[in-house]
Amino acid sequence: MKIAALLNQAGETADLQEEGSIYIFERNCKDEWLSEIKLDFTPVKLGSMEELRSHIGAISRRLGDCKVLAAKTSIGFCRVAFESFGVALWALEGSPRSFIGAIEAFYAKQTKESAVMTEANQPPAFITPVAGKAGHYAADLRNVMAHKAGLNSKEILLPFFKSASFTRLELDCDHIPRWFDQELPALNLRADAEFVNKTVKVVVSPQ
Repeated sequence: MKIAALLNQAGETADLQEEGSIYIFERNCKDEWLSEIKLDFTPVKLGSMEELRSHIGAISRRLGDCKVLAAKTSIGFCRVAFESFGVALWALEGSPRSFIGAIEAFYAKQTKESAVMTEANQPPAFITPVAGKAGHYAADLRNVMAHKAGLNSKEILLPFFKSASFTRLELDCDHIPRWFDQELPALNLRADAEFVNKTVKVVVSPQ
């Protein structure tokens, strides 16, 4: 596994709008996390959405097969943009030594647990039942997408929609997944959305 970190001159995570360099870490033969790759970094400037996405796309391509990036802060749109390029953006403070083990442990756990549906045909761990309401579930898709490198919302949710027995799924999102318009009608599902405090609240239920 490779983990990238945007660092300042002090060796601690930098903000996406600050000067810094990207270091790509990987375990060596001595089981130590070391970085042999250093990439120049041009701070992200808040311009148009197209400019931001183009900039983030260029960063993601330079990361190559590294699909995890840690930085000091995570702007909502930046997180979504990185996710669209298959990169999970982690908002963390400090030096890589203080957090890189936790990131590795998170993904190690995810490989043991099913990232989608379990063999028992139960919802994945991040989709939780709503207490006292049979068939009702909830999930914060923002956190899921921030940490599931290499997976997009369709790969995460579609198996649940196809296999699980549910009457209502409440999602907190940064935006309504674009594939909903095509896939949900075919599954006899509908999505209703509203904006609440800069969060998109989406309710998916049978038609």
